[in-house]
Amino acid sequence: MAWLAEAVLFLLPLLAFATWRRLNPGVEPGRGLLLAAAAGVVLALAALLWFGFSRSLEAGVYVPPHLEDGRMVPGHTERPQADRP
Repeated sequence: MAWLAEAVLFLLPLLAFATWRRLNPGVEPGRGLLLAAAAGVVLALAALLWFGFSRSLEAGVYVPPHLEDGRMVPGHTERPQADRP
């Protein structure tokens, strides 16, 4: 059922634009709206870049989350065996 919510969220902006075009034929979006949309795209890309660089993993081998003695150990990276003292 989650795929349905994802599909609706994906298609919602397209549906809103199609509805706007249907209700306002021949009317072009204003300059302010285009600038706001461009600013939103730039801010979204900047946020994705910032998040990607702030959450980058250190070099090594990724160990996925697993259970140890009945408790959950989060995923992490470990240095390869050859690098350990």
